[in-house]
Amino acid sequence: MNIIIDGSNLLHRTYWVAKSSKKLNKDTSDLKGYCVHIFLKALRSYVEKFLPNNMYIVWDRKIKHPSTNFRKLLLEGTYKGNRDYSSAEDIFDQAEKVEELITSLGIPNLYPYVLEGDDVIGWLCNEISPNIIISLDKDFLQLVDANTSLYLPNKKLLINIKNFEDKIGIPMNAFLYYKAVIGDPSDNIPGFPGYGKVRGKRLAIQLAENNGNLKALNLSKEYYHIYEKNIAIMNLKGGYKVEQGEIEHYHKQFNESKDINPDFNKFKELCEEYGLYDIKRNISEWEALFTFNKNPNIFELLDK
Repeated sequence: MNIIIDGSNLLHRTYWVAKSSKKLNKDTSDLKGYCVHIFLKALRSYVEKFLPNNMYIVWDRKIKHPSTNFRKLLLEGTYKGNRDYSSAEDIFDQAEKVEELITSLGIPNLYPYVLEGDDVIGWLCNEISPNIIISLDKDFLQLVDANTSLYLPNKKLLINIKNFEDKIGIPMNAFLYYKAVIGDPSDNIPGFPGYGKVRGKRLAIQLAENNGNLKALNLSKEYYHIYEKNIAIMNLKGGYKVEQGEIEHYHKQFNESKDINPDFNKFKELCEEYGLYDIKRNISEWEALFTFNKNPNIFELLDK
């Protein structure tokens, strides 16, 4: 079992959990250290829950500069233009510490070349299996299949091929079409005029029945233009194929990640340096848990 964590998403979540914690004052200088602490504890909880063989943390920080995401070009610069980045510096100020600690645990940090962390996760799910993606971002629902599940930590809910329609309310094969029809306000992606969730669901199911062929439904050219653009923007199984050098970059860093091994002495030193004394006191437990990539598959052991 592979765990693939949306690192940027989890870091955002832990930051706001830390900021709202009653353990800290609103203006405390300990906020960043506490955020790192919560991130690591969340990481540990996932290992305890899913007993993985391998874990990958994927970040949004792209490697190639300067570069422009093709999604921004398609939306003429408005893609994610409605987001509030006022807290971004605070949130990512501790990212370097988190990435350093993760590496010392023997877990690879993976990054996009030009695109986004979502694209790296889409590529990974095509290359390895079985997988559990951990993120609050429901865009990853489009990747759920027989080999990939999505765990929503805020709801403590695992979405898989068996419970998808019951939990999400739409057939699994219609999800991407549904997103393309209704758009995504959080990313500033407009949908079909006049189509809300109910009408959008009906159209998405029709699209699934016609293998995504909107022309077969005899809608106007206006809708086809929006649909074609939204599918290109939202499709996490194909976005990484658009940008030159993206797949080569993924292959390279994935192959290099195989040489990453835990260094628990380094992890202990970093815990001391960053004031993570609770973790340091229980270092033996962390060593036992994070040797998962050295051990046989837990399910193989149970079968013997």
